[in-house]
Amino acid sequence: MSGKRAVIFGASGGIGAAITTQLRRSGDFATVLTGMRSEGGDFRFDLTDEPSIAVAASTIAAQGSVDLVIVATGVLHTDDGHGPEKSWRVIDPARMAHVFALNTIGRFPSDKKSRDINCSNTTNVVRAARSGKR
Repeated sequence: MSGKRAVIFGASGGIGAAITTQLRRSGDFATVLTGMRSEGGDFRFDLTDEPSIAVAASTIAAQGSVDLVIVATGVLHTDDGHGPEKSWRVIDPARMAHVFALNTIGRFPSDKKSRDINCSNTTNVVRAARSGKR
């Protein structure tokens, strides 16, 4: 086993959990850290909350360098309880844009100034985990 370290953001979901299992079984990584929105991982974070990403990055950096970062985050259900569309009749373009933005850039601020200031949280996750800096 090497001394390599991997970090999985979104390890509680189906894809993240499967990747975590495979990396641990492979023997290629001495450490596989898991990050989740809920309890149970090595660190907690919320993709929509930039300070929680900074705390996660600090937690990871305090333990040493990272060789692999996988971001397996994503949402199917919005905070208002709406899930994936099951019919063309229920498609709501604004809701779809919100879910798309959340899954690709982290969050979707309502005003242009916030969108310009807040760059991709997913990119921030990777950069922070790789460098130990925010």
